[in-house]
Amino acid sequence: VFVGAMSLSTSLGQWNLGSDNRLTIELPLHGVQNPEAVTENILGTLQKIPGVARIKLVDSQEVLDLLQPWVGQVNLLQDLTLPTLIDVDMKPNVKANVEEITATLRQFAPEVRIEEHSHWQHMLEKLRLSLEVMAYLFIGLITATVIVTITLITRSSLATHASIIDILRLVGANNRYIAQKFQQRAFWLALKGGAWGVIMALPTIFFLNWLSLQLGVSDAIKPTLSLSLLAAILSLPFIVGGISFLAARLSVLRTLARLG
Repeated sequence: VFVGAMSLSTSLGQWNLGSDNRLTIELPLHGVQNPEAVTENILGTLQKIPGVARIKLVDSQEVLDLLQPWVGQVNLLQDLTLPTLIDVDMKPNVKANVEEITATLRQFAPEVRIEEHSHWQHMLEKLRLSLEVMAYLFIGLITATVIVTITLITRSSLATHASIIDILRLVGANNRYIAQKFQQRAFWLALKGGAWGVIMALPTIFFLNWLSLQLGVSDAIKPTLSLSLLAAILSLPFIVGGISFLAARLSVLRTLARLG
C-alpha cells in the first residue's frame, strides 16, 4: 500500500497539465453554417483580449489522439463533426476572466465552453497530497505495529529466559549487556524480514508498471518508481531494523529495572 500510494503520488506530481494560465476553448460546430468563418472570428477576437500570450488551434488529428485512450478505434469518429479546440496561454501573472471571455465568444458560437487548466491542476494536487497522507499514515501504522510486536516478543523472551538472565546478573552482567543481546537479535530479525519485503515489493511495482503499459493506462495514474522512492524502499529494512533495535532495548531495560 505504501509503495503503491507513493509511486502514484510521484506520477501525479510529475504529470503536468500545462501552465496554470492556460485555457482550452471548445467550439461545438455541429450544424453551424460556415464553421471556418466562426473559428476565424473567434481566433481574431482572442488575439484582441489583453493578457493573451499565445493562441493555438488544435489540429483534428491531435483531437483524435486525445480521444484514442477512451474510445480505442478513432477511425470510428472520423465521420463525426468533432468540436474544435483552441489552446490559449495567458501571460504570466495575468488571471483570465473566463466569464467575460465566454460571454464575448458566445456572440459567435453560443455553445462555446472554456476549461481552466488550473482547476484540474488543483484537483490533481489534492489527490497527490491525499495519497501522500495515506502513505504516511500507513507508515505510522506499520511503525506502531512493529513496536508493539517487538515489545511483546521481547517480554515473552525475557520470561522464557528468566533463569539464564538471573545467572548472568549474578555473575556481574549489567542490564545494558543483557539488553544488547536482545536488541541485536531483534535488529537482525527485522532486517531479514524487511529485506524479504523489499524483494517482494520491487517485482510487484515493475509488474504493475508493465501491466499499466499493456492496458494503456494514462501517465497520470501509472505507477512510477522514481530514484527517491527506490531509495526509500531499499532503506525500509534498515529503518524497521532500527525501530526494532530501539523497541527491544527499551523493553528489556524497563523490564529489568522493574525487577530490580
